[in-house]
Amino acid sequence: MTDLHVCIVGAGAVGVSFAAPLVRAGVRVTFVARGETLEHLRSGQAEFVDARSGQDESLRFSADAGPLEQVLAARPDVVLIATKAFSFEGEFDGFGGDIPIVVTHNSVESAIRAAEVVGEQVVIPGVVRGFMHHEGPAAVRLLPGPWGLNVGSFAPGQPVPEAVGRMIGLLASQGVDAAVLDNIWVDVWEKAMFVATFGALGALADKPLGYALSELRGDLQEMMEETARIGRECGVPLSDDVVVRTMAFADRMDATSTSSMQRDIAAGRRNELDVQLGSIVRMGRDRGVRAPVCGVVYDVLKARSAAM
Repeated sequence: MTDLHVCIVGAGAVGVSFAAPLVRAGVRVTFVARGETLEHLRSGQAEFVDARSGQDESLRFSADAGPLEQVLAARPDVVLIATKAFSFEGEFDGFGGDIPIVVTHNSVESAIRAAEVVGEQVVIPGVVRGFMHHEGPAAVRLLPGPWGLNVGSFAPGQPVPEAVGRMIGLLASQGVDAAVLDNIWVDVWEKAMFVATFGALGALADKPLGYALSELRGDLQEMMEETARIGRECGVPLSDDVVVRTMAFADRMDATSTSSMQRDIAAGRRNELDVQLGSIVRMGRDRGVRAPVCGVVYDVLKARSAAM
């Protein structure tokens, strides 16, 4: 057992996927949830199914849950934001004080926006990797592939708060590929270079990754090149071969893959277009970096969504 108390905002795919190993390590986990999910957690259990080996390994566990104000009043040691961000308007309202906040949104801008509200000293950018399928209220299946969480201090080279380091160590002890990186912004931008570009291009074509790699390969690669140029202009030391490596990673992926954002766009649901590709485009425009392909894809998808 450990005296660590982690608040996880969101009991969806990401939240349950990291709550399960923490609970298994003896951590006290409290969810911030609402609606049907909150009622389910109050009367039942969360369920995590690890299907990576081809054989389901299931863990059912109970966890306290409540609204944000109530959960934060209990003074958790760490807050892990495990929700999707659809916009930044009011996204970080209610946070503050000295509790470290790990921000895991798929966005190069999200942790910056969080820092504007609560201060850089408590914001810990994080990068999640994994194929996590939400199967119902607080029920998640982890599919074959990675299962990881990288974090790092907002200011590169600085240590993370002790409680965050303990959380990462406990996740690693339970088989999660979890690490504290010296410059987390490299990882933030490298993930965005893949997820935001292939998701948006796939949404525009209404096709999976394999189609983008075969029929739109030049456009996909150019979107990645544009993202790399913007990231470097923002001071992120991306490697010279980052696009080559990211394209090689994409080539190894299942050709039928689609991103969560892409599926939300196709279904007409609220989606992460603005915080994913929109963030990259805005940061480029603010710095005078031309990104014509990213810009056109973003503007067309935004106009299409507005017309729905």
